[in-house]
Amino acid sequence: MVNIDEWFVAFGEFQPGRHWWDLFTQPRWRHCFAFGTTGKEWIVVDSISIRCFVGTVSGEEIDQMIAGIRLDGFPILRMKAVRLHSHRQIEPLYCVSVIKHLLGIRSRLTLTPKQLHREMLKRGAVPAFV
Repeated sequence: MVNIDEWFVAFGEFQPGRHWWDLFTQPRWRHCFAFGTTGKEWIVVDSISIRCFVGTVSGEEIDQMIAGIRLDGFPILRMKAVRLHSHRQIEPLYCVSVIKHLLGIRSRLTLTPKQLHREMLKRGAVPAFV
């Protein structure tokens, strides 16, 4: 099993078109996903509206992805994951809940990508790739 202790979380507008959750999110803060490295490869975790993607990408692909995110002016945070002994919080599967689970964040009031960004900063996350 792969163990990644530190994750990068990107925030922004990554799903074109209008969606029902736009009612609850703010422009430029509609989605988030995570990526981290094992030292040998990059793992991307992205829960989008129709599926949850977990896969590996090359260093070149991750460099292109980061460059595109930065070019669009979207933030990327770096944060160490906290290992929880149990995770009893039950939430629907969507981008924020997946990232909270990856990072070990228990916060029932963190529901949107912008709220997750704020919560991560409170817990010691720092801007990455600036």
